[in-house]
Amino acid sequence: MFMNRLKTAGKTFAQHLFITLEFFQKNGLANHAAAGAYGFLLSAAPMLLIVSFFLIRAFRAAPETAVALMRNVPFLNMSFDEHWPALEFLIAAPPGVPALISMLGIIWAGRIFAVSIHRGLKIVFAGKKKRNPVADGMVTLAIEFLVLAVVLAVILGSRMAFRLYEAAGFFRNPSFPYFLESLFGHRPLRLAMLGVLLFLAYRLVPANPPRRISALLGSVFCVVAYGAAAVMFDLMLEHPRYNFLYGTLGDLFVLLVNVYFFFLFFFLGAQFAAVANSFDALFFLRLREARIGAAKPAMGLFDSADGNLKRYLRFYRAGETVLSKGDDGTDVYFLLEGEVEVMHPSDPIGTVLHPGAFLGEMAYLLSEGRTATVRAKTDASALALPAHLFETILDSDINLDRSIIESLSRRIKKGNERIAELST
Repeated sequence: MFMNRLKTAGKTFAQHLFITLEFFQKNGLANHAAAGAYGFLLSAAPMLLIVSFFLIRAFRAAPETAVALMRNVPFLNMSFDEHWPALEFLIAAPPGVPALISMLGIIWAGRIFAVSIHRGLKIVFAGKKKRNPVADGMVTLAIEFLVLAVVLAVILGSRMAFRLYEAAGFFRNPSFPYFLESLFGHRPLRLAMLGVLLFLAYRLVPANPPRRISALLGSVFCVVAYGAAAVMFDLMLEHPRYNFLYGTLGDLFVLLVNVYFFFLFFFLGAQFAAVANSFDALFFLRLREARIGAAKPAMGLFDSADGNLKRYLRFYRAGETVLSKGDDGTDVYFLLEGEVEVMHPSDPIGTVLHPGAFLGEMAYLLSEGRTATVRAKTDASALALPAHLFETILDSDINLDRSIIESLSRRIKKGNERIAELST
């Protein structure tokens, strides 16, 4: 029993992942990830410059001390040394000049980042609900300021910052900076904080956000995937070798790769949340494509109605009534196996439907009782899709509307032809 559940859970996760990767490529999210990483790095550099400016002015009497500590920071270690000309500039320049230049750079770069994130999430979490342009602009500004605040917090909570706090005597208790450093340097805690930020981003940024559980699944998926990739990346990269070959540029290369892969996993987690939010509908569409031969086999992931779709599965013996004329109900049936016969008063011969056909769609479309009686001609199985799920299915595949209309038109045409034959 336990092994069966584990196997089912593994297959369900594989189905989620397959659809997620499919949509990730279809939506071009890798481009949005690159744009997000580009904007983030551009906004982080000016932020570091501002922090460096104020730190050096705070250590005006001994700027070499601040510079020596800054050399441990990836962005700064390739620029700050005892002979860098900008050191004299930061010491001698009026406070407003470099600060103003850096602030303009931060706002411009942060805008690039915020727009790329907003547009990417809008593509992932598409829906009928729309925001007005003013609200959209406010969301973009909120993303920008939040990200800048996070960047500043990361900088001020870095190891270099805590060394400066200790050197400047900001804390009376000498052990307190070391406690904060160990706290912020704890990878599980950083990943947990990252997960909270991701959950809020998935829930608050899109106009059509996913359910809380879906957003939680997406954020957990992103954190776990990124954390595992970061560990593997650290093991494979060999930092000392890159530093030996490229000098200080080795640290910058590592930082660039980490940032880019984080944003890849950010959008991958968002797409995973969107798939989890509409999984039953997306699963059904792929099952239907597999049954009618409209798609290539996907490693047997969508060949059977197991897992989430099993609760909608219905079985009928030959001669058993599937639907009765006049009955209430708006469920739409999808015939999986066997044959059924549609009996209508105006068509005494009946119409035989084969696997891949929909049943009961007229009651759903007209919001009325069943318009015909349907009996199983052979042993048959079908999926009884509730109205809300069928609407999600139609929203997920616009081509399905045309397919249903064509099927209804053929059935109506066939019925009219038989009526004409009987009247002659």
